[in-house]
Amino acid sequence: MSSAIRATQFERSHPTWIRHGLIAVAVATYLFDPDDVVWRFIKANPGRRLLEHGIFLVATILIGTGAVLCTKADAFERREETSSRDRWIPVRSDPYGIRIQYGGEFLYAVGFASLVPLAGFVLLVCGELLRIIRLPWRENSGEEPAGGPSEHSAIVLQDTVKARWRDALRRQAAKWGMLVSMIVFTITLKDRLMEILACASGAVWAMLNLPMLWKGRA
Repeated sequence: MSSAIRATQFERSHPTWIRHGLIAVAVATYLFDPDDVVWRFIKANPGRRLLEHGIFLVATILIGTGAVLCTKADAFERREETSSRDRWIPVRSDPYGIRIQYGGEFLYAVGFASLVPLAGFVLLVCGELLRIIRLPWRENSGEEPAGGPSEHSAIVLQDTVKARWRDALRRQAAKWGMLVSMIVFTITLKDRLMEILACASGAVWAMLNLPMLWKGRA
């Protein structure tokens, strides 16, 4: 990959900060444009109410698909772990899983972008696409300890697997909260209710993941 588009160490270590930063800037475009991108193009249409329900239904499906893909990729991602014998479990080298994760993140961004003004939509979708392009699409695989993994390491890995889905759901809580918010909004089309639910989703995610915010790759 050309060094001109290669991600920085900060981008690789703190993707959560980058994603949330893009979302915050996209939402901030409401300061100079009161209409979201959907309303901007359908407000003059006589059947705009039905169109709104349909478009936000598609956005809800995108957000839900993104949440499922990201959670699955997160749950099956092998992270570095150490046992009491200080033996390392190798880091996953799974380009297919990485593509699932990046694909889920992009679908989520497109679905979320339907809620912001046109400038925010373009900024969020293009920014997320650029972020994904700049990231490496294959992680370096670790090496097995000499003599292969020990029985103790296998037990540690088995115990780790049990906690993966719980941890993945915690890390992806904001996406699932937004999915619930979008379902409610698609049915009611009440902006204030959507704002309250979206803020609540962000607050729950922050409380669940606060200890991880200052570590690499939350």
